Amino acid sequence: MFSADMPLFAAEYHYFRAARVDWEPMLARMRQLGANTIATYVPWAWHEVEPGVFDVAGTSEPCRDLIGFVECCAALGFRVILKPGPFCDAELLGGGIPPRLLAQHPEIAALRPDGVPWRHSDSGVARPCLLHPTYLAAARAWLAAFSQAMLPYQAPQGPIIALQAENETPGDGMLPADIGLDPRFRLDYNPYVVDVLWPAWCAEHDLDVPAPRTWHAPADLADVQAYALLNAFTDQLYAQGVAQVAQGLRDAGWTVPIFHDLLAMPWEAAGLLADIGAMARATGWLGHNVYPEDVREPFVGREWYRYSFEEYVHFAIWRPRLMARLSPAFPSFIPEISAAQDFFFAAPFVGGSRGCCVYMAAQSSPDEPRAGAFARWAMEAPIRPDASVRPRFWNARGLFLLLGMAGGDYAAAAECPTLALGYSHVPEHTSIWQYQFDYPQAGPAWQPDDARLCGVLAGTDHGVRSQRLAQQLVRAGIDFAVVDLDAADPAELARYALVLVPATPVLARATQQRLAEAPNVMLAGAESTAYDERLRPCALLQAAEAAGRVARMPDAAPTAIVAALVRRGGVPALFTSGVEGVDVSCRIGTAWRYVFVANRMAEGFGGTLRAASGGEAIALTLGPRRVAALVLDGDRLRGAACGGDAGEGGWSVAFGATALAFSGGAGVVACDGAWLVCSAPGSGQFRITGIAAPGALLAYRLLLHGRVLAWPSHRDGATVVVGYTADDESGTTDAVWLAPPDAPLTAYLRAYLVTLLLARAAALQHALTTLAHAPAAGALLPDEAHGALQQALAAMRDGLALLQDAATDALTLSAYAATWQSADDAEDVALGRIAALLTWVRRSVAAAQLADAPAATLEHWLVAVLERIARGSLRGDRE
Repeated sequence: MFSADMPLFAAEYHYFRAARVDWEPMLARMRQLGANTIATYVPWAWHEVEPGVFDVAGTSEPCRDLIGFVECCAALGFRVILKPGPFCDAELLGGGIPPRLLAQHPEIAALRPDGVPWRHSDSGVARPCLLHPTYLAAARAWLAAFSQAMLPYQAPQGPIIALQAENETPGDGMLPADIGLDPRFRLDYNPYVVDVLWPAWCAEHDLDVPAPRTWHAPADLADVQAYALLNAFTDQLYAQGVAQVAQGLRDAGWTVPIFHDLLAMPWEAAGLLADIGAMARATGWLGHNVYPEDVREPFVGREWYRYSFEEYVHFAIWRPRLMARLSPAFPSFIPEISAAQDFFFAAPFVGGSRGCCVYMAAQSSPDEPRAGAFARWAMEAPIRPDASVRPRFWNARGLFLLLGMAGGDYAAAAECPTLALGYSHVPEHTSIWQYQFDYPQAGPAWQPDDARLCGVLAGTDHGVRSQRLAQQLVRAGIDFAVVDLDAADPAELARYALVLVPATPVLARATQQRLAEAPNVMLAGAESTAYDERLRPCALLQAAEAAGRVARMPDAAPTAIVAALVRRGGVPALFTSGVEGVDVSCRIGTAWRYVFVANRMAEGFGGTLRAASGGEAIALTLGPRRVAALVLDGDRLRGAACGGDAGEGGWSVAFGATALAFSGGAGVVACDGAWLVCSAPGSGQFRITGIAAPGALLAYRLLLHGRVLAWPSHRDGATVVVGYTADDESGTTDAVWLAPPDAPLTAYLRAYLVTLLLARAAALQHALTTLAHAPAAGALLPDEAHGALQQALAAMRDGLALLQDAATDALTLSAYAATWQSADDAEDVALGRIAALLTWVRRSVAAAQLADAPAATLEHWLVAVLERIARGSLRGDRE
């Protein structure tokens, strides 16, 4: 479903935050962005119009028509991801959970240790206890109603390819660190939890104590055990809450993949706010959201979209690689990432992400007041509320276009690291009690005096230690995977020449046993493993080390790691830049290779990427703090997408006898069959050497408003030269397409054009329906006005028929261009007639020949038609 046909490149668009007539024009923009999938939350509170009554068909109003939205996406060729919560967040009132449910049942509120409800930060509504029976009954009723309506649309028969269960659990409003409370007490202290679930947990673990609510420094190991069990119980509670939602969806009949989106957290808290492995097991597929907050010493980006080096390694490398191994049957996926900044967006592709969702793709202004918590929303989106685009549109478009054209080959391409870093959450049940969330205050929150307790705690911050090793490896240009040691079976461990495990005093007994039996494990650090997950004595790993079966590297310097890796037959990296600050990764597909480069330096990079074999070299020029993606076809370039800015110059890449360059900053050259597609946010010159088909080439300039213009290009020896004009009086350029005169459209390019035709046809149908249903005040129009009205209707019907007839598998670019122009001509006739009617209305009011009330009705009607035609033509400024 994911790797056989195309990558998972999604755009988040909330149907409930937009007028029904805007859906198709916005979806057309998202196709131009390069998205092949549309994701949306499905707010329970929005669809439960009264207690127990659900509207997902738009019977109460069109923007509740979830069924219609999914059908609309399918008609335009998109796959769909639905996210029914029950908790969605998304800056919705109650996070999407009906606020009246909490008002009617205050007993279901999730509680802080002091008994005060955890509250959704955006709306102030109490968060529910995820496992309270009353809440679960209400949530299951919602999921059942949602499922009954939407199951007929699940893949493979329909467009719905995946569901998201819950959102960023424990999520917004339930993070103590966000509101100045002790972050170690993350538990929901609802009476059902502490009076029913906690005692049952204690009985299973031979413990009989109340759930701790306040911090008292442990006096002995038993006290530490109690705190560690509290943390394990808290993790299980939230993972079980997600699992309950996933199981409810399965019970309702869903068979498509279900995923959860791991909440963002500071890198030091990588595993402290949620059990990452348990969240993956709760649904079978775990994505991770990219929201670096509390970023100290950022080197790139601005405001909310920036990285420090540590957060870059965390969000762009360590987490994507851990997700890949936790859910190996699915793409390493980012359900939420902004396209507001180019390096920010592209960096996770360097680290190993295979798919993502642009969150949000389109701005809402104003936001829907009955659903959203704010007046406006998603101001960082690449698409404005009027469907015009911001320059950041190309931050996603370049990668989506390049890799989307590679299709299933890219989707199934694999990383081939021979080194793995190990990570276990089990030691963190202990280390969290030392953790300091208040960054200005350096040092641990608690430092024991007892030597034995120090021995239990030192080195248990396993996520931090794994990431510190990752930071060293990134600086040294060494490739690696990240494995969850508690989930990895012997076959998973055997994939690598070397598995490097941060030494820690605490590891689960079963994990120790597997590591002790693996011949390729090496401990990094001086700590000895002496305890299991219950903090009971367990020295299986120590015994294996003493017997010589497990090696140790006390000082895990990159040079020592490389030496150990090479001794075991491993390869440090497939490609390397030889420059600290320029990171390179590579993925291998069946047909092509994919090389990703991140230049973290404050100055541009001009150098050579060399293959580990020593026989291949790629010459690359890339601006400061920019990302490049390259597609290699044997010993030739197939395409490239590079970030940049015209002020810092262009970029270039050369490989074998092929080369690509652009002089105007960010840009992409993608290849699909005999076609080359060039796109950029700024003007400049593309030079394409050794890639284009020999012989004559025709160039076409596609505009964002859909029109096609003939465009000049020429050959300079083996180089095709294309002057690129980003914007002029004709409009904003979508892309320049080049191909031999007789080249047929590829499936990708034909689907692209068909989406535009069908979106325009649907918008024209909306306008036609509106015009055909004249208000009662239409009787006041003079006879000649009725004639103009009929002429407008006839022209619109002609345009609609042209668009619908052309949108077939036989579409050619010339047929598309002719159809689009003919539709423009037909609409121009209709617009002229409607504008004349509008002028008559205004003239009649000015002459006191038409009363204000009917005039206002006629004005509203005619302007709505004009606006719908203009939006559908993808020219919001059209007269």
